[in-house]
Amino acid sequence: MIRPIVAMLILVASYTNARAAAPCTDEAEVVAVDTRKNGADPSLAPPTEPAAVAQMRVGKQHHGAGIKRSRIVATQGQAAPEFQAAIDAYVAASDASDAPLILYNLAQTYRAAGRYGQAINQYRQFLGAGKPREPLRRLIECHIASMTAEIERAASTAPPRDVEPTPGVDMLPDSQSVERPPAMVVPVMPLQLATGERPAWYADGVGWGILGGGVAVAGAGAFLLLDANSLRTDAASEPRDDVRIDLRDRADSRQRWGAIATAAGAVLVAGGVVKLAITTRAPRSTARTSLRITPIGLALRGQF
Repeated sequence: MIRPIVAMLILVASYTNARAAAPCTDEAEVVAVDTRKNGADPSLAPPTEPAAVAQMRVGKQHHGAGIKRSRIVATQGQAAPEFQAAIDAYVAASDASDAPLILYNLAQTYRAAGRYGQAINQYRQFLGAGKPREPLRRLIECHIASMTAEIERAASTAPPRDVEPTPGVDMLPDSQSVERPPAMVVPVMPLQLATGERPAWYADGVGWGILGGGVAVAGAGAFLLLDANSLRTDAASEPRDDVRIDLRDRADSRQRWGAIATAAGAVLVAGGVVKLAITTRAPRSTARTSLRITPIGLALRGQF
């Protein structure tokens, strides 16, 4: 009777882990898989106008420079001008061409610079104008949801309106656009630069799933141990030998399975903690994590 219960708890933990492990995927991977299956997404077709092509090239160069500068503390202050130069180039390209890819690159650059409100608006324009296929659309919607959550978190911890703003730091606006100090943000490169991303620790679904599953299994083990103790108490006061022996046998069985479940839960909890720590600290050539200064304090960030 106990084994099916433990098995069911483990299956529930595994299902929770699988449901939780769904951070935003890497653009290059999504597009590569979709291209192999269905060919290139028409929404990502590059412009053909010479002036737009030239400006796109300039935008990519400045975007790449901004990415590189933002990775190094000594040059982080130079990243914001590079991102702005990339934005200016893409805007100039949009004047020469109606290719939806330009809107996508603009959205990517705004997101890389930490200008989430503008990035969300630009992504929505791209969705309306480009009508990308389902894999890319789902990815963009994931980015929009992630940035919206970040904006809401920042707004929830904003200082009261009657508090004077710190000199040099703007108060949070009423609109959806919450600007971040771009000098301290590690951004994400656009599609053409083919970067990968590592989710921030708080968005690591695998780590949280393992941790949650461990807590659930350990809780079940604790319940079995308590039940075993209760059965032993009943057995001590039971006058009939056959009933007392049965109660002790049941107590022994539940204590054994409770110990196993508690130990397994502890292992899963430890594994979840390690997974979250690896997500934050482990080096990976395509990861984008940073500790940044915001208008409301320090924030550990990983682009997703």
